[in-house]
Amino acid sequence: EFLILISGKAYTRNEVLDMEKLMLNTLHFNMPVPTAYVFIRRFLKVAQANKKLELLAFFLVELSLVEYEMLKFSPSLLTAA
Repeated sequence: EFLILISGKAYTRNEVLDMEKLMLNTLHFNMPVPTAYVFIRRFLKVAQANKKLELLAFFLVELSLVEYEMLKFSPSLLTAA
């Protein structure tokens, strides 16, 4: 319903659902989820980090990945921390 409203009611509910089905079938339902690695690469690029900071950031992200209690946090939140 939200997508219909933000489209200015240009599409019906069925048209939106049909397009969603078409997109998912075209992608063969292959929709990868961003990992902590993806986010940390972007953060480091924006920060124009040097190699030393890059290695430290990757190390800290790896530490968080092996800690069970950290699984409750999203990858973007882990890397932002």
